[in-house]
Amino acid sequence: MHLGQNNNKVKNPFTGFLRCPVCGGSFRRQSKTYADGTDATYWHCGHDSTCGNKCKVPETFLKQMICEVLDIPEFDESIFKEQVVRIEPSGNPERQAVFHLADGRAVTKKWMKPKKRGVKHTQEWKDHMSEVMKEVKSHGKE
Repeated sequence: MHLGQNNNKVKNPFTGFLRCPVCGGSFRRQSKTYADGTDATYWHCGHDSTCGNKCKVPETFLKQMICEVLDIPEFDESIFKEQVVRIEPSGNPERQAVFHLADGRAVTKKWMKPKKRGVKHTQEWKDHMSEVMKEVKSHGKE
């Protein structure tokens, strides 16, 4: 039985289901809002600094993998909680998650690291920074 099953206060369906395969600790949810207003949510081991499992799995990837493992068209919390016992994500050396199912099977799914988000600079900004760098270099030659 997993920790998230009997806790009525749990707001997120993944709480208590994600366990570290290295130390056995629970994964924690972390959200980030980018400058453009978009949000990103991922899960990581709560003891990653001591156990070494530096895996950060995006929540969108989790939902996608669950749909593939359970062969369902879209994420359904009730089906998930009924059929999945726990998930063990790891990032070393490959990004993968082992899904332990209620029927006793263990299914491994891999995922690719998401692309890093970058800030697109305007031409005006690029020109400004070019001038700044020219000025810095010219001060170094004096």
